[in-house]
Order: sequence, then structure tokens, then C-alpha cells
Amino acid sequence: MTMSEEITIINIANGGYGIGRISGKTVFVDSAVPGDQLLVEIYKDAKHYSFARTNRVIEPSQLRIQPECPNFNECGGCSYLNVSYQTELDFKMRILAEMLQRIAGMAIADIPAITLGRYTEVNKT
Repeated sequence: MTMSEEITIINIANGGYGIGRISGKTVFVDSAVPGDQLLVEIYKDAKHYSFARTNRVIEPSQLRIQPECPNFNECGGCSYLNVSYQTELDFKMRILAEMLQRIAGMAIADIPAITLGRYTEVNKT
């Protein structure tokens, strides 16, 4: 049996993982939101990082909302239904900018402005 540990989520990662630290190690928590204070259980432990699932929300983030889909925590098909659409877009822009810095080695000043295209459904009659 694994032990539950307390964590505060400080950032977001691709795939809907919240990022926090336990004893200096980076922990990716399923469906966690920056600002959440959680009781988590580690389910995959590597040398420099771990993956965890939430056992209990101690204090929810102000960004957290109730997902409309009753299967959100079970399915895994939608990563960000637990935040508003605008927050989801903000997360995705932040994740993209961090990837461009980390993987492409771009300086923040060199990253072009990220604009969002909007999908609009055409009324077909």
C-alpha cells in the first residue's frame, strides 16, 4: 500500500497534468489545476519525476470548475474540462511557449505572439 502525500500544484503540463513537487522531486498529477492543494498517491515513480493521482482535494484552485461531463475523471479523453475554456486556452498557450523555450531553445523575446483561431460551425441548410 502506498502512502498519500500532500502537494500544491504550481504549473500545468501537456496532457492535463498539474505539476508540483514532493521532497524536491517533480510530480505530475492527473487532472490537477495550478493552485490546487491535494492529497495524492504516487502510481509511477522514476528517478527524477513521479506521476500521481488525487485521493482528495484539500483546497481547490480558484481556476477549478465542475466538469459538465460525468465521465471526466474516468474517461481521460478531455484533459481540461475542469477549467473554463479561456483558462484552457491560457494553459495551452503557456505550454506551447514553454516547449518552444525548452525544446527549440527560443528565448521568450523571440517567441512570436500566439493568436488563436476560432472554429465556427457553418449553418448547413
